[in-house]
Amino acid sequence: MAIPCEPPGNTGNNGTKSLSIGSDTTAGVKDSSVLATFQIVMINPNPTAGPFNITCNQVLNNAVVSITDLNGQVVSQSIANGTSIQMDISNLTPGVYTVVVTSNGTPTTKTLVKMSAH
Repeated sequence: MAIPCEPPGNTGNNGTKSLSIGSDTTAGVKDSSVLATFQIVMINPNPTAGPFNITCNQVLNNAVVSITDLNGQVVSQSIANGTSIQMDISNLTPGVYTVVVTSNGTPTTKTLVKMSAH
């Protein structure tokens, strides 16, 4: 004997439960405007002793790239364009930093580890 896994109600003529999908999803996939939120996709290499690349999911136009230390102090800042940004933190002391890319007023962050050069 099978035990139904669905609560009663909202059944059609054949006894199956009907499913309503909201306007922000289609067959379980979110609306493209939700998926298109600006974000940093990758920082590579991480950890790094100096040079690294930031890859974003959208083309940047005059985005502000800031690197802050654990005290929240900005230790490096530049303007970036494109989907890939090359930076170098060779001059910084080893430690943990936060990379903040702000595009069109929307900031996104990733953690970056600076290791000592051997």
